[in-house]
Amino acid sequence: MIMKKIKKLLASVAIVTTLAIAISRVAGYSDELQGAYDYAYGEGITTQPSIDDADMNWKLTRWAMAKMMVNYAENVLSETTNSSVVCNFNDISSQSTEFQSYIIKICQMGLMGVDTNRNPVTSFNPNGIVTRAVFGTVLSRTLFGDTIKGGNPYYANHLIALKNDGIMTDISSPNAPEERGYVMLMMKRASDKTPFTTTMPDCTSTINALSCDGSNPSDYLNSCSTYCKWMLKTISTKENASKVSIQMITDLNQIFTWTIIPGMADISPRINIKYMVYNADSESFYLYTQGGRINGWPNAEAEPTTSSGEQFSQLFPLDTTGTNIYIEGCNKYWCAGQVFTINRRQTRQEIKGYQ
Repeated sequence: MIMKKIKKLLASVAIVTTLAIAISRVAGYSDELQGAYDYAYGEGITTQPSIDDADMNWKLTRWAMAKMMVNYAENVLSETTNSSVVCNFNDISSQSTEFQSYIIKICQMGLMGVDTNRNPVTSFNPNGIVTRAVFGTVLSRTLFGDTIKGGNPYYANHLIALKNDGIMTDISSPNAPEERGYVMLMMKRASDKTPFTTTMPDCTSTINALSCDGSNPSDYLNSCSTYCKWMLKTISTKENASKVSIQMITDLNQIFTWTIIPGMADISPRINIKYMVYNADSESFYLYTQGGRINGWPNAEAEPTTSSGEQFSQLFPLDTTGTNIYIEGCNKYWCAGQVFTINRRQTRQEIKGYQ
């Protein structure tokens, strides 16, 4: 009798367990995400004992990502920290000793808490939400080292490289918050592919150059690595892209007069300057004077011209007799900047010393 009750109890437990797993799948954990969790747990990337405990849909914070990335880099890729790198952040004192340790490690690996040249910065922003752009940049640095440069914006080339390798399938919303489950999934995808722990292929070597030059479509398809396809395409595109250039139209050496501001005599001179900007993107175009930055494209009066250029006519304050103007423009591949000095005579008030 007792044995029958025990068997019934065990059967009930088995049914409840089966239902729990089924409910978990119904709740939104696909087979792909379940596989990602199993992989992450097996590699020590997460220490949560079940997929429900792992908060797969949780928006990832920077302190949590630091732990995941350190565990991935050390356990999967056998990466080590550079203890000679000094990482002193002014905003992590409220974190636990454990997470402060992970934050310092991820910085000493050159993956987070660093600038585009991998030099440590002063703030880590541990409670900030990780976006796809940020995670993609960090994962790309982990997998590819310095072979992928960021581009403009800083994350662009990193996301493209990950997409081309099938690791990150959607890069259309770089500012969207990243979720823990998809971070695990992308780590698993990277590990399922050709190991990235070795040095990236030399795309300029004879064998790679022959298979990747496109002369033999079969070789290009089957023998040219995804990385080299991306890298060679990027290099070719940049070399063929139009460079940014800036041309001043107004003769700055011939400014002997100035505009009189009504009611203010000639105390505040102004001058209308015309200049050309070729092949720059509007969002990457700026002017700087002694008074600070001026957003040139939105505020200046633009006149469409030929040769892919834009002519601007803009009123500038001549705060001193030698006013410096710095004009800068960029596109996806190239930047150009130039300083122009506007010389003028002193006003009568300046000569008199504003008596």
